[in-house]
Amino acid sequence: MDAQNDDIVLIPPNDPIASGELSAWKSDWYYRRENPLSWWLSLAIPLLLTFGLLVYLTIDKGLASVGQFFGTCFVIIFVLGKTIIAGGHIDEASEEIAFYSPSELLAIVIYVDLCTTLLVVYHLGVILRLPLLGWLFDRLVTATTRLLLKYPRLRKLTYFGITVLVAMPFASGPSGGILGRILGLERRAIFLSAMIGTTIGSLMILFFSDLLFAALGPKNAFVILLIAVGAIFALFATRWILGKRNGTPA
Repeated sequence: MDAQNDDIVLIPPNDPIASGELSAWKSDWYYRRENPLSWWLSLAIPLLLTFGLLVYLTIDKGLASVGQFFGTCFVIIFVLGKTIIAGGHIDEASEEIAFYSPSELLAIVIYVDLCTTLLVVYHLGVILRLPLLGWLFDRLVTATTRLLLKYPRLRKLTYFGITVLVAMPFASGPSGGILGRILGLERRAIFLSAMIGTTIGSLMILFFSDLLFAALGPKNAFVILLIAVGAIFALFATRWILGKRNGTPA
């Protein structure tokens, strides 16, 4: 049976992380032993969802749609994040390009974040098996958990912080999941906070992109959107380059 509270997993009575006796690696092992249902569901849900989508796309739209779907997922994960939702208006800007609608992209973004966030939140401990990175991650989780235990109110605010972070246009559920695990927060609460942030952020992009395209027209709005995205990337790239030259973090 699943434990009723993840605090039981992270901080067992006789072996607390707070005292440094329970490492992050042992915490993951402990969670898997005490919560087998949650652990296995976090693997099964992404697999079953993906399998169901593959079957649906193959039967309803053909094999070509499967390639387009996974290509879109790749762009969401590694390039555009939830801002891709605004790109659903591309078929309105050009009759020669067939693409997903904004509402379809909203569903794909939530699917991608659901699957990746589950894997990150419940299975990030895999990196603890890596020689150097695992040791550093273990020490970081232990230190931040001990710190937050001293400030319970701050610990509660971190969940709200994860939701706000993930709601940002270029942030994602996994980024909130990684942050939550580093801070030693409860897994289920991390997942819920990240998914709430993803849903709110995606709906906001859908709403404002609809307003933008309705006000300016598909072609003008699409050009402005591309310029805005390019400007944001250029800003971050410039800050990173200047930070490298000055020897300070950007």
